[in-house]
Amino acid sequence: MKRLLAIFLLTVLASADEPQVWTSREGKTFTGDFLATRPGKVYVRGKDKKIFAIPMAKLTDACLAEAAYLQEKLGAWAQSQVQRRAMDEATAWAVLMLSPEAIDGKVFLIEAKVEEIVQAKPNRPEKGSKVRFKTESGIECQADFQARGEIVIKEDAVYADTPAGAPAEQVNSRNSDMVLMVRQAVPVQVKVMKGKIVGGFTASAEELAKAREADGKVVEYEAEIVRQRIAVIDEQIRSGLAVSGGSEISGADGKPITVPPYRFNDREIETMQAELSWLRTKIPMSTPGG
Repeated sequence: MKRLLAIFLLTVLASADEPQVWTSREGKTFTGDFLATRPGKVYVRGKDKKIFAIPMAKLTDACLAEAAYLQEKLGAWAQSQVQRRAMDEATAWAVLMLSPEAIDGKVFLIEAKVEEIVQAKPNRPEKGSKVRFKTESGIECQADFQARGEIVIKEDAVYADTPAGAPAEQVNSRNSDMVLMVRQAVPVQVKVMKGKIVGGFTASAEELAKAREADGKVVEYEAEIVRQRIAVIDEQIRSGLAVSGGSEISGADGKPITVPPYRFNDREIETMQAELSWLRTKIPMSTPGG
């Protein structure tokens, strides 16, 4: 996104995971990677993985033009992803935001990161599939321990298929592949219903591997957003103008918003050139099939 002051770029360069910066007409800034446009709003995902909406009325014309470009390009990309059998959590949310109708009703695997485990009480171990957890983007899931007996819970871990009172070494040896811990990446089967990713049960690493093999080489959202940001900034530098993209942006009243032409000044172009150089350093880390 356009850094209207050079100091914004210093913030971006401080971290390889820094989100885009969006600028309001009053000069205020909002950070978050683009997800989608909806009537009157631009949806972005912050560094904390939370999704929020910025009213279009607050954004500069340059920001609106870039949002239109990204909606057009990433929307087409999202359409090509809906038949996939597996994707990472960030991609699943991006595809849902960009193409909700196309992905509705789809069932697929995601590799999600555990953020919170809903623990049983120490003296009342859960049974069956009642051990629940949330992923870092808020998807509610269950550990797939059906017909596996009692579940023993110790601190941040969940163990299954273990007789009550079994020694710790037996728990660890029999259930090493059934452990859930905070910040752990786990395969989960999910379904999209009415604009929401509905959590399901944990899947096996083998199932995830087979699904990825069936998908072949793919580009996840994190890599695609870098590629599209490079494309839009490169075009803006070459033309000196904010691109319109060709995609319609609908205002809060549902009517299309016409973004007027905006020509960048020399300082803005210089800042964009530096950002473009920084983005291109991320390309080696954003290869297909990862």
